[in-house]
Amino acid sequence: MTRTAITILFILTIHNLYSCNCRTKKELDSARQLEYVNSEIIILGEVIFVSSDQNSFKIKVLESYKGELLAHQVIEGENHEYGFPNVYYTGHWFIYRYFENGTFKTNICGLSRSLKFPEKSRYFWALPPPPPPLYPKDSVQYNELLKKRELLVNEYDIRARKEVYNEIELLRKKASVQQ
Repeated sequence: MTRTAITILFILTIHNLYSCNCRTKKELDSARQLEYVNSEIIILGEVIFVSSDQNSFKIKVLESYKGELLAHQVIEGENHEYGFPNVYYTGHWFIYRYFENGTFKTNICGLSRSLKFPEKSRYFWALPPPPPPLYPKDSVQYNELLKKRELLVNEYDIRARKEVYNEIELLRKKASVQQ
């Protein structure tokens, strides 16, 4: 009994040490303010390379909203071993970053996201759960629940795309005022 309890406690401790916990939901405006304050660099950039192990990447700066980076400058970054958001594919990204031991990293549980797939940033908008297994998969009730879920997901995707571009416009205005 005590051996089982110790094993469970050990597993839970290890899980907490090597995982990120992004359960705290924030209003988008307060999350944006927090990200701005906690970031050394905020950029819109083009990820031009992602390593085969997806641990590192290179990004070309297109616009800089905070920090000393210049347009067309290429910088290297590392993904977090445990946590998100991480840069896993090329394309345009909106990124909040900080330096840790000289390495460029995303803010854990932050607002960094791809412009191609902003809806993959699931931190601020929880997706609806799949239909419960109360109905057979070929039943009318199940199909109705599935359609409702698809509508909610589509609404979420539209909102995620709209919000990332709103955020960029807000930062452009803030950067122009500070110059």
